[in-house]
Amino acid sequence: MADYESNAHNVYFTASFMPDPKVRLVGTIGYNKSTAEYKSVTMPDVSDRISADPVFPGEIGNDPEKFEFTEMPDYSDLDYELIQFSLGIAYEVSPGVRLTADADYADLTDNQGYVYGIESGSLFIIRTGIQFDF
Repeated sequence: MADYESNAHNVYFTASFMPDPKVRLVGTIGYNKSTAEYKSVTMPDVSDRISADPVFPGEIGNDPEKFEFTEMPDYSDLDYELIQFSLGIAYEVSPGVRLTADADYADLTDNQGYVYGIESGSLFIIRTGIQFDF
């Protein structure tokens, strides 16, 4: 068995402002800090069950290396921080029709390479559109 410990901390702030009855501004800031890790894995000794198996006698063998997970606590540690910013504006052209524009930025900092290595990076997205209310 292996013990698994996971911690996640999130903080979000959102604000909305209407400087004019036809204009709505929205902004969000978010922060996430997450960690997780496996403690050392202890596998039971199954060599007597493997050699006594009538269907696959000794198929896996008695090699203890095949049942060893000594590296797993090292490569399975998770430790990252995610910061997100978003801004949006909506302008009411007529009742039920709005023009919208949004910008989102996210920055991921991987402090400990998970199974696939360091996965840090950032993303910037700009969206525009027309919103119809019906």
